[in-house]
Parts: sequence; C-alpha cells; structure tokens
Amino acid sequence: MTLLNNKFNTDHFISVTEPLFYFGLDKSMPITNSLNPTHIKNFFEYSLKQNPNNLSCHLQRVKFALHKKNLNEFFAALCDLFIILGQQGLSLRQRLFSYAQQKLPQEQVDFLATHLADKNMSNDLDFLPEHCFFKNEAIELLTVTSQADEKKQTTEDTLHTIESYIENSQFDAAEDYLLKHLKNEPENELLTIKLINLYKALNYTDEFNKAYEQFANCLLTSRYWDEANQYFLEKHK
Repeated sequence: MTLLNNKFNTDHFISVTEPLFYFGLDKSMPITNSLNPTHIKNFFEYSLKQNPNNLSCHLQRVKFALHKKNLNEFFAALCDLFIILGQQGLSLRQRLFSYAQQKLPQEQVDFLATHLADKNMSNDLDFLPEHCFFKNEAIELLTVTSQADEKKQTTEDTLHTIESYIENSQFDAAEDYLLKHLKNEPENELLTIKLINLYKALNYTDEFNKAYEQFANCLLTSRYWDEANQYFLEKHK
C-alpha cells in the first residue's frame, strides 16, 4: 500500500491539471490555476499543428494568454489565428482586434490593423514573433464559409425552437434549451443575447446570476454578460 501511494501521489493530481484534459472539458468553465504552465505551449503547438483550422483551440490559446497576462503569447496567438483565417472571419478578427488595442504596444496594434481587412497576414513576414507557430510553415488557409452557413442554420433552428417555447409561455423550457446549447457553444452571440433578454424580460435575477458565473468569462460574449450584470445591479439597488 505504501508503494502504491508513493507511485500515485494524490497531491500531484489535485494540484496539477494537464492541459490535454482541461481544454477538452466544458469551454465555459473558468480557467483553473492548477494548469501545468510548462505543458501549455507544447499542448497548443501540437494541437494546432495537427489541426490548424481548430478555431476553438485558437480561441482557448488567446484566452489563456490574456488570463496569464502574457502579452507576447497573446500577440503570437492573434498572429497565428490571423494567418489561418486569411480574409475569412472578419467579424471575429475585428472583435479580437478590439482586445489587442487595449493590451498591446502600438507597433503591434498597427501591424494587426494592417492585416485586418484587405491584406492577408502571410506566414513569412519579418515582424511575426519567433514563437508564432505558423511562421514560415506550409499551411492551408481556413475556409469558413460553409462552416459559417451551417452554424448560422443551426442557430436559426435553435432560436425558432426557443420562440415556440416563449410563445406558449414555457419560459423555463426556453431557458433550459438555451443553457443546453450555450454549454456546447458558449461564444454564440445570438444565443447569449437571447438568453440575457429572456432574463431581463422575466426579471430572473437569480437565474441570471447563475448563468453569469458560468459564461461571463467567455472571450467573445463577455461584454454582453457584463452589461447585463450592470443592468441587474442598477435595477435592484
């Protein structure tokens, strides 16, 4: 029994979470402090070089860099995503650029701005940081048109179902349905706005607070949650 305890040190498993396991879990959960920092870069590099078009992994990398306040890694993550997207995903790049304007030095902001709309960011530019994964790498750019159309149709179908619930005064069913879909797609702006508007219309403060704890840390939708949180705080002063 002593040998078994020595071999499987439970303190290690409690105190350290490997990125391979953490980033495969619920994407809306807060970033834990128990991630092994020495494995994070290797995990993202391996994952993204295996599948450069994995937008979820790109966004997790951006989010983790912001969480750690590692601006060098944040800039590199943005560059890699811009390279992969090419001229696609303009709205996504614009939202991420708004974060860059708040965090990065002006020279880096200007570099991103140059490649925000008309000019693709290529992987052979001298200004790219050395720890940019796709610098001077042969890669195939992401094509997001068909994926975006499919995602839009799925969202429209979900919203149609929710409207049916609301029209029949099945508000709790509408909330449950929204929460179920947001758990799998926490960065979906349309579903986020729909859920928040439902909470506002019904004055569901407690329900909102629970959802706020779960989704407020999402990179692309955090502003909606923060604005709604301020609304409920003002309303209940």
